[in-house]
Amino acid sequence: MKHKILIFCSCLLLFISCKKEENKPASVNEQAVASQLKLSFAFKVGNRPYFKDTLYTLNGRTLKFRTVNFYVSNFELQGTDSVTKIPQSYLLVKPGKTDFVFPLKKQAYSKLSFAVGLDSVANHANPADYSPNHPLYFQNENMHWDWNTGYIFTKTEGWVDTTEAGNQFPVTNFSYHLGTMDVYRKLEFPKTITFSGDTALVKFEIDIEAYLKDVDFLQELETSSITPRDKYLAVKIANNSSLAFQIK
Repeated sequence: MKHKILIFCSCLLLFISCKKEENKPASVNEQAVASQLKLSFAFKVGNRPYFKDTLYTLNGRTLKFRTVNFYVSNFELQGTDSVTKIPQSYLLVKPGKTDFVFPLKKQAYSKLSFAVGLDSVANHANPADYSPNHPLYFQNENMHWDWNTGYIFTKTEGWVDTTEAGNQFPVTNFSYHLGTMDVYRKLEFPKTITFSGDTALVKFEIDIEAYLKDVDFLQELETSSITPRDKYLAVKIANNSSLAFQIK
């Protein structure tokens, strides 16, 4: 008799457990994404595609790049009668990591906006609190100063020729590390966004030549955005964000 009671109780518990599992709200990862937004970024230097260690001429000088990294975040889309905010939309865009997908309700959209940099909350987060595959986790190409200063929003590094001729092989280091809220830039793009099937594809180009517009490679070889002298150059470069990011 006791044996039969134990079997009955076990079956009852299993049944209740299954019902709870059926009624449990699905997480975002468990839900089937009916429609999605795909963001695709392509780097270029003027009218040429970007390639690491390739020689380019910018502002009258020969140079080549070794690092080009951009944090972009807080994507929003203007719908017919409301704004759709994409939660946790923090992206580290760099060569080799340029395509990203988010769930998005299928409807007509007329404008897309995002920020170059990170909002204040994300900027002062601890990278150790994120999983290793998260863009705000520690990166091989370090993108974080410390908890107080926060993240490096954009990192552009390479070598430039600083000889009088300006057209020799580049050997002088340049390094532009932009961070702090002084260089946080919100960009808006009027754009009719439509779906093909269940996917809305939006393409951007990031023009590094435009981003470094008016930089004097003889006098302005580095910035970290922290000291007043550095901040002047950092703000000048950050103000070029609207020129550098182009929607296709």
